[in-house]
Amino acid sequence: MQIAKRYTPWIVFILMLVLMESVLWPGQISALAPGAPQAQPPILISVVMHNEEPLRGLYPDFVNDEPAFWQHRDALVQFVNMLHDHGVMFNYQSDWNFLMAAGLYDTGTPETNGENIVRYIKDLGFEVDPHAHETQYNYADVAYLIEALGVAPSHTAGGFLADPPEDSKLEYLWQPITATLSPTYTWQAETLWGGATLLHRDEEALWASGVWKPKDNEHFLEHAAAAPLPYVGGFGGDCDSLLQKQQTGELEADKIHTCTLFVAQKRLLMPGFTPQFAQQIQALDAAGSIHWVGLAEVIEIWQTEYNSEPNILRYLTPQPRVYLPLILKSFVTPTPTPTTTPSPTPSATYEPPIPAGYLVTSYNANYLRGSPDNVRQATAQQLVPTLNRHLALIDGLDMAADYYFTGLAAEKLAEWSTQTVTRLLDSPYGLHYHGANRPPYPQLVDQVLGEDWEQDVATVRTYEVEGVNPATGAHVGGITAFRNVFGQDPFATGRFFEASILAVDKEMGARMAVGLEDNTGASRNDPSTGSGRRAWFMGVLSRSESLALGPATLVDAALHDQGEEYLAQVQAQLTSLTDPMPIVALLIHDHDFFKYPPADQERIWVLYEQVLELTQDLGFSSVTLHDIYALAENGPAPNLTQEELLQASQTLSQTVGATGYLPEYVEVSEGAEEMGSVSLAEAFEGLAWALADYRQTANLPASVDTHDLLGPTVVFHSSATPATVPADDVLDAAVAVSMVITDRLPSQVSVGSQTVNPAEFLYLMAQEYAAIAQDGPAPVTLRPISTLPLAVIQNHKADPLTKLQFWTYKPAIFAACCSTTRAAGE
Repeated sequence: MQIAKRYTPWIVFILMLVLMESVLWPGQISALAPGAPQAQPPILISVVMHNEEPLRGLYPDFVNDEPAFWQHRDALVQFVNMLHDHGVMFNYQSDWNFLMAAGLYDTGTPETNGENIVRYIKDLGFEVDPHAHETQYNYADVAYLIEALGVAPSHTAGGFLADPPEDSKLEYLWQPITATLSPTYTWQAETLWGGATLLHRDEEALWASGVWKPKDNEHFLEHAAAAPLPYVGGFGGDCDSLLQKQQTGELEADKIHTCTLFVAQKRLLMPGFTPQFAQQIQALDAAGSIHWVGLAEVIEIWQTEYNSEPNILRYLTPQPRVYLPLILKSFVTPTPTPTTTPSPTPSATYEPPIPAGYLVTSYNANYLRGSPDNVRQATAQQLVPTLNRHLALIDGLDMAADYYFTGLAAEKLAEWSTQTVTRLLDSPYGLHYHGANRPPYPQLVDQVLGEDWEQDVATVRTYEVEGVNPATGAHVGGITAFRNVFGQDPFATGRFFEASILAVDKEMGARMAVGLEDNTGASRNDPSTGSGRRAWFMGVLSRSESLALGPATLVDAALHDQGEEYLAQVQAQLTSLTDPMPIVALLIHDHDFFKYPPADQERIWVLYEQVLELTQDLGFSSVTLHDIYALAENGPAPNLTQEELLQASQTLSQTVGATGYLPEYVEVSEGAEEMGSVSLAEAFEGLAWALADYRQTANLPASVDTHDLLGPTVVFHSSATPATVPADDVLDAAVAVSMVITDRLPSQVSVGSQTVNPAEFLYLMAQEYAAIAQDGPAPVTLRPISTLPLAVIQNHKADPLTKLQFWTYKPAIFAACCSTTRAAGE
């Protein structure tokens, strides 16, 4: 079907006289005045696509990953060609990262007639809209990047936060926006689409078909003729149910009806996606009276053929809204519905309850399990129904979950059930990498010895990138297999890592890790310091639980009919948590169910569901790791002020002077729990840059930026002897160090006539910075110091190179969302 053309009413009247029927040619939209009878009011369907910035790991960093850019581009070319062949209009809405990569790498290919991908999309007649989360670049910046690629951007805002009202961007989009990339460039929205809720939770309440002008931030679903911008409703993409309403005569004939098919760009990488989407187009064409139009076209039709008459056909029956806190649901006991129709506006005095804590539910799909002598392989009859049952359980309880896949499990799932893959991609749940396929043996964790960093990293890359076990040559899947199936990087990586494994997993998108203390020997959580599990390590956030509920005890209780005792024990544990922000981790593996006979499986499922319901009853809010990550207030690569560097210098000097060892991390202010701490690596880089700057300018900088660096990667045994070191030698060494720091700290530093380890040089820099800040340059004391803090030296779990990465370790500081008024169990 070709893209619809519109005609003025008098032309349509002539056509009607000629045809002597009230039916127009196929592919054209009726221009009858509103109120004229129609048997089947047409539905205007738009196809909209997004790619996202790499902030949450759902998309690669295209700017720094050219192969990923070309992989996405090739799939995108096939998709837009398919749409064009089917006469389907398209709105391409890209965020900044993919556009920047296009500017860097894409000068055109034969497949796109020598044009870059964005220009090619425009040449096909499609609409190109800005789409911006505005975490780094705003809407005008994205429009500027589109224009830099030779395309005039539309004035359609491709997605924005519309709810809750206090966070709404509606009224913000009413005004012109100035680009940060070019202060002389401005962009003004003229059409709105994609109103969203925070974290896309409970978003169905915003879904509607039609066009209207949202009144203001507080009244998004109310039309106001005086409001400046029209909004195109997408009906949540449920075009099938809208077509059903059309066939049953439920759609008003004189109102405009709209629906949007949304496509995440990452889904184009799924095998067979584009042909399947073509089949969906054909099915919709055959199902009813529809027209494929762009979003700007919708507004033109609304204005010229419907006289700008609003229509707000809600997807759900309107209900009073309850605005919950930032992190998902609080599981409040619902208030009985009053007999009179309630106002949709929330009470101004409403204060959402503080949750008792947060529940992180993890499901591991391992595919292969067992020992070398007892290998059991999951089958389609085990992996798929078990996973789908878990998804149905989580959906039914209105909870959240995180799903971990080995590379092999992801590949087998795609082979056995593309529907389940689609279901996962369409869900709000977290998709993560399990981190170990076992067997084959030896596992990756057994192959990296922690003695040669470059050799270990090469081994890990072969495993994760090529999907091959270097020791055996066996296919293991790896992260590349995960990416190929789900079209995105894993947000978190599971257990079984050493520092070299975590470094490569981080390169491939992982931003969180599980099992830090189990694999590196990190100390358990210490509420007094915030260290241990709640920590950053190598720039990756450790999953932070106050209580871990593993499958072994749950399964054992279920199999021995001790469910009541187990639930009582769990309830006692949950209500006795004293952590100011309790996070409970509940883990289950797929084979914890299917390795048992059916009757036993049912007992496990029943008890597992009861544990989930218990957390709800106690007021725990179900979240994903994405939500936990969003709570972290600090992270790698801080900006350090003069005052913070001075405090760090004093802390280092005092600790080394008193104990002879470095601390595990460095406080940068006296109120460390409120203000945060920095890692040894951050302190080292900050002091090196500051002293190098002082050497060149004779002034300490007001602040310095640090970067997300590795610690030292070579074990160096210093033979430094006690000495007094002139200030010039320390400053010259700082200049030399600042020139060679790239992705890691140096393993040794030349200071005058001696070669010292990084700990000894950090101690020298701390003394020198404190001296300069107080009285000016002065000689400082060199003393032999171990490269590692004492607690790390005594760690018997970590290999030598993993121990060196404790230079990147620091406590994670979380938003104090529930530390003041929460009582255990409330």
